[in-house]
Amino acid sequence: MLLGDTINLENIKEGIEFEVIKATHAGTGYTWIPWFDPTHFQLIKETVESSSPLPGGLVTYTFTFKRLLIGGKTFLNFLLVRPWKGGDVGEVDLNIFPR
Repeated sequence: MLLGDTINLENIKEGIEFEVIKATHAGTGYTWIPWFDPTHFQLIKETVESSSPLPGGLVTYTFTFKRLLIGGKTFLNFLLVRPWKGGDVGEVDLNIFPR
């Protein structure tokens, strides 16, 4: 899933792994932090890659999740924060799912 896409959890069954890809620019101090319902999702892996050796280049975060449970309300959100500045929130990518 690329930045700005919507996840359709109806298609993701229990036990299936899926990826969410987020991006930001290096040098801003911001980093993507996942915030999710641990009864429905498990974070399997997180990788960070830079597309350029130059300062300010694009940084891509790939989050691999496993769907643990289907049914009920759940959430899978991503916060773009500056942890070193007390958690300054630059952007919230909010996805609330009914199932």
